[in-house]
This record gives sequence, C-alpha cells and structure tokens, in this order.
Amino acid sequence: MTRNSKSLATIILAFFIVATVAPAAQAKPTAFGLAMKAYEDLDYDKAETLFLQTIASGRLSAEQMIQARQRLAQIYIATDKPDGAVEQYRAILVSDSGFTLPEGASPKLKQAFDTAQYKLAKEQKNKDTRKSDGSPKRAGNRKLGWTLAGVGAAALVGGGLSYVMAIDQNSKFQDAADTADADAYRNAGKNYETLGQVLIGVGLASGGLGIYFIKTSPSDTANGGALYFAGTSANEGGFQLNFGMAW
Repeated sequence: MTRNSKSLATIILAFFIVATVAPAAQAKPTAFGLAMKAYEDLDYDKAETLFLQTIASGRLSAEQMIQARQRLAQIYIATDKPDGAVEQYRAILVSDSGFTLPEGASPKLKQAFDTAQYKLAKEQKNKDTRKSDGSPKRAGNRKLGWTLAGVGAAALVGGGLSYVMAIDQNSKFQDAADTADADAYRNAGKNYETLGQVLIGVGLASGGLGIYFIKTSPSDTANGGALYFAGTSANEGGFQLNFGMAW
C-alpha cells in the first residue's frame, strides 16, 4: 500500500470514528437523567415536575420507576408533604410488595412507609371482604331480609292485637242483654278474629322469608348485631304477645 493510500485510509477511519462517537457525545440527557440531576442539585420543584412527567410517560423501566418514586417521597418529606410521600410508597408497594427502605432512612421516611403499608393492607382487607360477602346482590338480600322481618313483626303484633279485640268482643257478646248488641259484638269479634288470622299468616310468612334472607346473606351479627323477633303464643284466657332480640 502506498503512502498516499495509507493516509487516505486513516482519514476515512477517523471520519467514521468521529461520525459514530460525536452523536453519542452530543446526545441530550433523558428526562429521567435531568430529574435525577435536579434532585442532586436540591432543585426540588424542578425535580418533582420532571419525575412526575417521566412517571406519566410510561417509558421508565421498573427499576427507574421505583427510583423516581423514592426520590419523590424524599422530596415530599423534605418539603413537608408527608401525604405525598405515603402515596409514592404505596405505589411502590403495589408494584413491588417486597420493597423495603434502604438502611439509614430518616424517621419521617419510615413513618410514611409504615403508613403506606398500613393503608395498602387495609385496602386489601376491604377488597377481600367485598369479594366474600359484600356483593351488591347479597347486600340487597340482607336489606330485604330486615325489611321483611320488620313487616312480619309488625303484622304479628297487629294479629295479636286483633285477637285481643276479638276476645273482648266475644266477652261483650256473652254479656249482651240486647239481641242487636249481641249480634254486633259477635260480628265484630268474627271480623277481628279473621283479621288476626290474616295478619298472623302474613307475619309468619314475611318474617320467615326475612329470617331466611338474613341467615343466607352476610350480616354483622358476629360483630355485635342483633336479630329481632316478635310473635304471639296462646295461653289461658287469650293470647300473649312476645317481642325480643337474639344476639
């Protein structure tokens, strides 16, 4: 190879090296890099804005996402916004349940992290509770059950009172001296008796359905709720009205 050929090859090689390296050297730093630089420079307002933008872009890797949220949490603690720090730690724990704070974290960061763990655990517990017993349909059945039980109790009370009135009218019928009054008392007694039978029938049916819905739907009886009941029982000379509650 001639001297001129070697020189030309050297020039071409140098050109390609410069063409390859120069763009990389002149490449603009990423938004994440700018955010990290602003954080290191303690320019928290700028860093917060850039970190939020990079998170919203969805272009961060999983590791970068955690780093960005960690820095945001630290910024929020430094700027006296603990709720913001809690939300950032909560978001980290959602994506990485095994995440832990680095050693030497400040007490305020630890408090925010502990709060985030507590909130996430509570949310999960509520979600599990809704899945197991909080479906709208079953909750509606429970409300329907209490409504039917209430209607049934009221009907039973009304039926018991009607029987009391029937007994009173029959007593007056037996003591009546006038035929017209006797017929009136007898008819009234029959009407009250019929009404009592209807009300007690409705009460038993409604109350039974209500208890069925309550028993087959989630309830709070285990946590201190009470089941109310009402009814009548026959005894000598009339009917006794019963009402109470079972825990």
